[in-house]
Amino acid sequence: MRLMAVIKLLPDETQAQVLLDTIQAVNAACTYASQMAWEQKAFGRKALHTLVYREIRARFDLSAQLAVHAISKVVDSYRGKGKRRGLHTFKELGAIRYDSRILRLKLEKRTVSLSTLRGRLEIPFAAGESQLHLLRHPAGELTSWLFVRRGEFFLAVVCEVDDSEAIEPEGVLGVD
Repeated sequence: MRLMAVIKLLPDETQAQVLLDTIQAVNAACTYASQMAWEQKAFGRKALHTLVYREIRARFDLSAQLAVHAISKVVDSYRGKGKRRGLHTFKELGAIRYDSRILRLKLEKRTVSLSTLRGRLEIPFAAGESQLHLLRHPAGELTSWLFVRRGEFFLAVVCEVDDSEAIEPEGVLGVD
């Protein structure tokens, strides 16, 4: 079963600004890619990638993987019935996706290493015991979302845990 572990990042002031800049740049790249997709009617992953990848990397100073995730976010937003009725824009502080290529969890140190506009940052995090237990079982391809709420940064990590076994009662079980 897949569950989500949400941890609170504890960046210093400089790290917080870099995280904020990265989130804003990725979402600005999404809005740009969406505008190009809409104008060129290029809603498929390959077509949009070919159209905007190099420009996104150059204009928004994104790493290769952050650029790929920005394009995927746009493609996913237009996927499905009725989703192509108008131009999509993206919130300045919308969540951005991370995977195992650009994110490393270091549970023993309680830090996370993230790719940003300024290279990799190692940021401490706070998590309860239940989240730490879940984080020991990340889903096959580590998938996470970085987001900000009320000025604080969080990372939501998809985890794969075994379904708990059903308990077989012994004897008589009664309910009044």
